[in-house]
Amino acid sequence: DALQDVGALLVPTTPFPAPTVAETDDETGPYWQINGMCLRNTSAVSLLGLCAISLPCGFTRGGLPIGLQLIAKPWEEARLLRLAQAYESATQWHHRFPDLTALG
Repeated sequence: DALQDVGALLVPTTPFPAPTVAETDDETGPYWQINGMCLRNTSAVSLLGLCAISLPCGFTRGGLPIGLQLIAKPWEEARLLRLAQAYESATQWHHRFPDLTALG
């Protein structure tokens, strides 16, 4: 049990930054493969019955937001919310937004 000796784990929310629309524009192949890969960190936590929260932690070089995920034992939501509040008090990522001007 990875959570036996710690209060929470900190892991990437997704294993890689969000793909572009062009990379997922095929509902029979790449879309489903990429979608499955994007969800593997969060899905595993849900399947194990753990609790988790995702928080912003930066941006890629291309300006896409990146998230971190705090994971705790079942029924430890209060702990996660305290940790999330402490993290957001110590950082400013939750006040920054991606540049959407390129979207037109």
